[in-house]
Amino acid sequence: MSNEAARTARKILEQRESHRLAITEKLGRAAASGHKVLETLYLRTIVTVNDIKEITGILGLM
Repeated sequence: MSNEAARTARKILEQRESHRLAITEKLGRAAASGHKVLETLYLRTIVTVNDIKEITGILGLM
């Protein structure tokens, strides 16, 4: 079981890094906000639009 847990953890870390790179490459100036949202999603898997507004400081959502 511990080998499976270690594999899963590695996959999660690889996916996180892949998402970081995609945000950096594709969002340009908005990348900082994208990284804030991504890190929040890894800490709290359920967020609301209001949470995202608070995290990023962007008021024009919905």
